[in-house]
Amino acid sequence: MSALSLIQKLASHSTQQIADFVQDRCLRKRFNRFDCVNCIDVCASGAISLSDRSIHFNARACSGCMLCAEACPNDAFVFSEFAADSLCFSEDKAEPVVISCHQQSQIYPEERLVPCLGGITNEHLLALNMSGETTIAFNVSSCADCQNNHGVTDLLHRLAWLKQKNSSQFTRKYTVITDQNEVIAGDQSARRSFLTGLRESLCETIGSQFSFQIDDAKPAAKTSRRIPARVQIKKQLMAKVASKDRQPLSRLINHRLIINEACNLCPLCKGICPTGAIQVEQSEGKKELTFDGTLCSGCGLCVSFCKQKALSLVKPDSWTAAAETGSQPSPLEALLPPVE
Repeated sequence: MSALSLIQKLASHSTQQIADFVQDRCLRKRFNRFDCVNCIDVCASGAISLSDRSIHFNARACSGCMLCAEACPNDAFVFSEFAADSLCFSEDKAEPVVISCHQQSQIYPEERLVPCLGGITNEHLLALNMSGETTIAFNVSSCADCQNNHGVTDLLHRLAWLKQKNSSQFTRKYTVITDQNEVIAGDQSARRSFLTGLRESLCETIGSQFSFQIDDAKPAAKTSRRIPARVQIKKQLMAKVASKDRQPLSRLINHRLIINEACNLCPLCKGICPTGAIQVEQSEGKKELTFDGTLCSGCGLCVSFCKQKALSLVKPDSWTAAAETGSQPSPLEALLPPVE
């Protein structure tokens, strides 16, 4: 590698990224008796705490693991240099894709960078599976020594679970890169060929096959609802999949609302729902409570706000992945085959 290339590589290497806390999006502000502590439960660095029923964020303690952003149902934690639709790739089916994090040395100059691999959601994994690439490789060569390695292990557990339970739909080849030196020793021309066409693909759509359009703009004046990025991705996943596969996909990614006989069809749940997933509609002269699981962020505000205790939420099947694959740490290379 020439001196100029080395300088350019070092200059382009990103430093650790930390979260930004958008307090107005925290759903505890919407309902002061709401007990959501999702972000606190997943924060291993102690950067998030609860005081006077409000969430407090200590940016200096943040490790950048992205688990808070994954856990928050309303995008209260964001990473300024990472967009929810940035794991969208071109429709080129010939070339593999390498995904890596900002904190480790890049093996390839064209790796798709995220703040931390552990922040890749199940919806992202499903979207990647629908992309045009035949092979998707996760560069975990430095993850074992990282303080955020628990998130990466969880990611690979979830991916292994999705592949096991949905082998007919998960047709892409997923691999992990575990040995940096071994990969660097490969032929340089092959590496350039390996990465052909990826330069412009990070923030593009998946071509004509799949297109993410995450709209983070302010809502129109007629509504105060802001649809979280995760819900927007779910909507497009459901719109893209074939009709015969919609029910299995829905069980993977959508919550289900159970309504018991105590429901008196009051509009409180409709009013508190931040995404519009719950509606009270007229059907043949009678009121009916309707629920759209694709729009549901899983926040649970409706359950907490219902005075009749008539509602309960059932988590999507994919949220049980960690429990079914086991909580014990596993060698990263044992979860997926290493890249060849």
